[in-house]
Amino acid sequence: MNALMAELAPYILAGLFGLVGWYLRDNAKQHQALVDAVQGLGSTIGRLEQKLEDKVDAHARRFDRFVLSQETRLTAVETRCAIEHREMPDSRSTAQRVVNWQERSDISNAGTKAPQ
Repeated sequence: MNALMAELAPYILAGLFGLVGWYLRDNAKQHQALVDAVQGLGSTIGRLEQKLEDKVDAHARRFDRFVLSQETRLTAVETRCAIEHREMPDSRSTAQRVVNWQERSDISNAGTKAPQ
């Protein structure tokens, strides 16, 4: 048995060292892949931040357009309400408001002066 082990020892050791070498090369390859992935994270994060900023800008512009359109609509409604409720003179009318017979004969306005 000793003679057999003495003859096979170089082959066993060569196989063992080959296995250790393969293991170390495989680990080095995996380590390099991890290093490359970590180095690429900076550029990936930069691209994602840029996409996010672009989306935020696009939505902000849409929101601004919506707000401006609503402001225009509300201004028109408020102006019309102010004119209708006599809080603001209608600069478009050129003549005095004519009180028709229905308003003159309204008994709820009997004690008040007809609006001008």
